[in-house]
Amino acid sequence: MQVSTSDLTVPAASTDPMILAIASVAREAARWRGLNAGDLDRRVADRLGAQGVAGVEAGAVNFLSALFAPAAALDTEVGGDSTIRFSADELALVGAVALEAVENARRYASPPGRALKIWVKMERSEARVRLSIRDNGMGMIDLSPDPMRGRGLIAAVAERLNGFARLGAAHFGGAMVVLTFTPGAKEA
Repeated sequence: MQVSTSDLTVPAASTDPMILAIASVAREAARWRGLNAGDLDRRVADRLGAQGVAGVEAGAVNFLSALFAPAAALDTEVGGDSTIRFSADELALVGAVALEAVENARRYASPPGRALKIWVKMERSEARVRLSIRDNGMGMIDLSPDPMRGRGLIAAVAERLNGFARLGAAHFGGAMVVLTFTPGAKEA
């Protein structure tokens, strides 16, 4: 059996049902555009409650691995500090950012004839965590977020997590999306 939402599938037999439920919320959230941070948070909280996983905590790297399990063989590598844990709402928001960045890389980063590679990494630096999504594609220019597009979603997530995001060119080519925040420090 496979659970499928959007264009990604996750093998249900190998994944915790709670993580699958949170992943489904992250996939939904990755499609929401034009929401401010508060509206985004309310929608995520409502969906997590409907899935019965509000208040759950899980490992971030395991969650991201489950989110990208089928894609890993193709072009997406997930890694980082496996001890980082987030609440369900933080996981759903982080997952939405990762999905948006990976989808954008798949759509726009690679010219014909060039194999695309995407790296998703979760790291800790003291109290803060850093999610980075980097590709080996053509890169992107640094732009301001448009609330009706994926950049706006990433900016709203960063604001809601009381953190910041950077979208732009990566050193030595490709594009990079970085979300940095302190877990548990969501704005009130």
